[in-house]
Amino acid sequence: MENTLNSGSLDTLKQGQVLLVSATQVKGGKIQLEFAEVLNTPGAADSKGVLRMFNKSDDRFSSRARRGWLTSQPEDAEELLGLPEDTLSDFDEYQKVKVGNTKKKVLMLNILNPSIDGDRLVLQITETTKPTDWQRENKSTAAKRRGKDGEYITHNGKKIYSNVDIVLEEQCSHTFLKADEIAQTEDLLVDEETGEIFN
Repeated sequence: MENTLNSGSLDTLKQGQVLLVSATQVKGGKIQLEFAEVLNTPGAADSKGVLRMFNKSDDRFSSRARRGWLTSQPEDAEELLGLPEDTLSDFDEYQKVKVGNTKKKVLMLNILNPSIDGDRLVLQITETTKPTDWQRENKSTAAKRRGKDGEYITHNGKKIYSNVDIVLEEQCSHTFLKADEIAQTEDLLVDEETGEIFN
């Protein structure tokens, strides 16, 4: 399986595909590779695809790809991915992009289904109730929620945090925690003959 620059895009990424989106220059002459994958996660029933179609104008229902990052020496990434020499290590080819309040040097790659010696690279999700220091300090954005600004999702009463690693597909083993049931906040008035809900 060959790694080809500009062979995919975020706009056309489908479930089961992975995209090596970009490389960003970071400290120490290293790069940070950004990966994206549309995952089928537990709790996202097949009908959710239809729900997304009927709510495509509502960004809360978008099929956003999960993201993961991997820091590397540019030369090592070139060798492992089979890319021509200086593809990732020639920082003059990187474009300055504004990210938040800073400018970073980024090189768009858009490699569909990147692999190492034929073994695909994928995102591995590990959910936990024990946050990292960063997640603890940023729990309003780091903890899982029901929708963009919804209630926190919990497991045994504790907030769920999701960690992403880049692994070879054959080594991938996701860990998803069962979410607590949503407490019913009001009694529903139901016609017992028809099943119609009045409130």
